[in-house]
Amino acid sequence: MRRLARVAKRAYASDYFPYFVLLVTMAVLHCFIGLGQGDDGFFSGALDRQGIADYLQLRYSRWTSRILIEAVMVTVLRSALLWRVLDVAALLTLALSLSRLIGARRSRTTNYLVCLGFMMYPFAHLSSAGWGATTVNYLWPGAACAFALIPYKKAVEGERVGAKLGAAALAATLFAANAEQFAFFLVCLMAALNACLISRGKTQPVLLLQFFAAAAMAVFALTCPGNANRIAEETARWFPGFGMLGFLDRAYLGAAQTVAYIFATPNRLFLLFCGALFVSAWRKHESVTVRCVAALPFVYSVFANVPANLYRGVLPELQRLTTFGLPSGGEALSATRYAVMFIAMLSLCFAGISLINVYGKTKKGALFVFLLLIGLAAGAMTGFLPTAYASGLRTYFITDMVFLFLGCSLVEDFLSGLAPVPRRLLLAAVAVLAALSLHQTFLVIAA
Repeated sequence: MRRLARVAKRAYASDYFPYFVLLVTMAVLHCFIGLGQGDDGFFSGALDRQGIADYLQLRYSRWTSRILIEAVMVTVLRSALLWRVLDVAALLTLALSLSRLIGARRSRTTNYLVCLGFMMYPFAHLSSAGWGATTVNYLWPGAACAFALIPYKKAVEGERVGAKLGAAALAATLFAANAEQFAFFLVCLMAALNACLISRGKTQPVLLLQFFAAAAMAVFALTCPGNANRIAEETARWFPGFGMLGFLDRAYLGAAQTVAYIFATPNRLFLLFCGALFVSAWRKHESVTVRCVAALPFVYSVFANVPANLYRGVLPELQRLTTFGLPSGGEALSATRYAVMFIAMLSLCFAGISLINVYGKTKKGALFVFLLLIGLAAGAMTGFLPTAYASGLRTYFITDMVFLFLGCSLVEDFLSGLAPVPRRLLLAAVAVLAALSLHQTFLVIAA
């Protein structure tokens, strides 16, 4: 008994104990969710009457370029138990990979923040097309995407990427980039990282191979006949007027959708990012202007997380932008809606400016601003699809993970020197937000 107590005490003292907490929490959550909703039924029975090669060929020609993802999906979803185990594993992989990218492997506080940040994510978003179908299409590529970036982290630190890690990261790149949003995200980010590494003489062949693999998957998606057929069918079903929209109309629609998701619905990961950014700016700069610039997105994000009945008549105007926010037609935009949209966009701009103020004119600061931009752009891609109003909030998964990464990075870089009491208060506040998010997820499951 004493030996068991000593083992438990050492486990609790480990810097990796937060991941055990995350594992238990996600395992319990998965005991209450299962397959059978939305598209799960279709994918779980897809191989009942045909082989996987025939199925993938049909899907490629008629519906989608995600043949790698769907090959995994139609195999895994045949067993609810197998999906549950692999889904929890994907969550842990994503959390551990983000922690490695942040550089916090031996930081218990930041590991807790990463794990609590995952609990803050509204997992109910991953049920909109069925738990199985949505997680395999978004969470699993997200885990592969984060893992695929670890070689870049090692290269930045001046380490060589081993053959095994390189091969695994290349496979992860192919799987992640098979989803269109992740292909866009990886191509942009890997291009910037390779350019930075080449300028410093630190690039490695595997990193270039990963970039070309992601680019090849993007081209594969653009040339897939199934994607063109799907867009035509979804236009007729969901958005008959989609073909009449120009580039600027679609860009505005995507921006309005993304801004509404961040500010018109409780987004606790954006609150974490803005809170860490505000405190970092406050500690590093005494300038009132710099502090005020950092305060606007933080105050606005706090406001967005307040229950809606406490601010009637303000943020609902922003939410209506997602339906009538097109500049060419539809309902005329009121001055209030333009004002709300302007403040929201200004808050996002100020968040980028605050990152520059906090990190100064460094490559890391520039990279973080670029990461924020492509994270927002990945969410805004929905405006270029006829399912802009039908896809649900799952399409902002990349955006939320970028907020989580930036928030935890700010804590690691600028707040790790906090005294014990403020550090515990910070973790307690994040834990409360995580508990609220988990509570809402369980309410959705029980409904």
